Amino acid sequence: RMLSKVGKYHILDNPEQQKKMLDNRGISIEYKWANGEITTVNSKLEEKFLLYLEATYKFNRHCFMEAPTIYYKLDNGTSTFYLPDFYIPSLNLIVEIKGSNPHYQERDSYKEKLKEQYTRGEGFNFVQINDENYLEFNTFFLNNVIMN
Repeated sequence: RMLSKVGKYHILDNPEQQKKMLDNRGISIEYKWANGEITTVNSKLEEKFLLYLEATYKFNRHCFMEAPTIYYKLDNGTSTFYLPDFYIPSLNLIVEIKGSNPHYQERDSYKEKLKEQYTRGEGFNFVQINDENYLEFNTFFLNNVIMN
């Protein structure tokens, strides 16, 4: 049935479908900007990041674009993809938001390094924010705004 409907045996290898699924999860949040516009985020940490950017740097929804899909390969040759949390085109910056659950950090550290490596290899800048620690983002932002 899936093959006849969407031309694939399963849809989990489709970035557009993954994005739809993420946005429709029960934990997804509609962040409301000061001007009333809405951005859907997939975690409380992502929501707090937008609140921080809006309050600190006067960002709005138009400072972001939908993040590009980053394709990468695992060491075993398996191709996969990564859907970054945010893309700030004025800085050519992919921002990834993570919590500090030690179990997930240890389990996912290999893939997280590959995601960063391939993202940079595609020509993007990359910052990962862990548990609302915005220091690396602030340093990157201030260096790039002041320098430009």
